[in-house]
Amino acid sequence: MELQARQLAEARLTKVLEENRESQGRRTKRMLTTVDHIHGVVSDMIRRFRPAGLDELGLSAAVESCVEQWQQRPPATRFSFSACRSDAAEWD
Repeated sequence: MELQARQLAEARLTKVLEENRESQGRRTKRMLTTVDHIHGVVSDMIRRFRPAGLDELGLSAAVESCVEQWQQRPPATRFSFSACRSDAAEWD
């Protein structure tokens, strides 16, 4: 009788541990998905506030690149940018 009770307890414990492991895996996956999303949002914010290529291209070319990227997002909205070459040289 005692052996059967022990075997039942072990079987139940094994089942609970497996369920916890599966639950832990789902929670971990959700957490990683959330972290990836937050990383993407923060990276996008950084790009919007400091355009990639600013140091390499200069201000005028970096802003032009941003405008090109912005034009791809909302199809009904149009952006344009122009800079006088002499002014742009002073910005860089």
